[in-house]
Amino acid sequence: MRRLYLYLLLFLLLLFIAAGIWFYKSQNWSSSSRIQLLPQQTQLNAITLVRGSDTLKLVCKDDHWYEKQTQRLATTNSIQTLLDYFQRVEVRFPISGTPPQELVQNLHDSGLQVTLSTPSSISAFTLGNNAAGELMLVYNSRYYLVRTVGFARATIQDLALTPDAWTERSLTIRRPSDLQTILVTWPNTATNSFCVQVQDSLHVALFDHKQQHEYAYDTVRMSAFLYAFTTLELDRYTDTISTETRERLSVITPLLDLRLLRRGERDTVSYKLFQGKRLYPSATLRELGYLLVNDTAIRTTQLVSWDAVLTTLDEIKK
Repeated sequence: MRRLYLYLLLFLLLLFIAAGIWFYKSQNWSSSSRIQLLPQQTQLNAITLVRGSDTLKLVCKDDHWYEKQTQRLATTNSIQTLLDYFQRVEVRFPISGTPPQELVQNLHDSGLQVTLSTPSSISAFTLGNNAAGELMLVYNSRYYLVRTVGFARATIQDLALTPDAWTERSLTIRRPSDLQTILVTWPNTATNSFCVQVQDSLHVALFDHKQQHEYAYDTVRMSAFLYAFTTLELDRYTDTISTETRERLSVITPLLDLRLLRRGERDTVSYKLFQGKRLYPSATLRELGYLLVNDTAIRTTQLVSWDAVLTTLDEIKK
């Protein structure tokens, strides 16, 4: 009988220990499952994505997102989809112990390293796959098996980090009143250069390029000139431009030097337009132009879309 009581006491002790372990583990699991990767979106001002040697940085300025290297406006849908993805990451369970070195190395080499910045905090984590194709999260030096609700498992692997995948394929000017100042400089003939001040959607002023003398202008030509900025299309990004082309652009005179100041912004954006035929006289590039943005990024563009912009002071004034 005493032995039976002893066994019963031992059983109760083991049960108590198991309950304690379960409670401890459940607390760990509960705290893990409540991980919030995304800070308050209204305070988010920078997103940095790194995979291997590829880096993409998106910054928020004046309620607009820009790709930092090219300073081009990022597409709203791309940013929102990315943030939705991070918000839907759900922890399935934490990985106890030290993960295999092979998994750690794979997450370091091919995982997506994310940094989300606000004025007061920085959140950093890594998302990648294990050998079984399951999604892994590295957060605060701990490893978790996670899933995303509503997104395919391959979303992270398929996420391109090229600026073209995240930015608008135009100058992103929706209407002429988005612009405040337009300075058109013809490098070879300064007398053809001019400045346009867009005061609002109904009032526009035309000046010489030094803004010392105001002119009356041809309304039809001015309207065509302003609306042309809403239709300009850009093609390839600088990474696809050869080193030879870059070198040639640095020594020839541009066809047109254009500086735009958007309404509500402080800094002008510089666009230098070059004719493809001037870079490669023997090639058939008459319809192709090269655009140097802020003296750093290079894009190609169709010259035909610039026809209304390629005007002179004599042509636009009365």
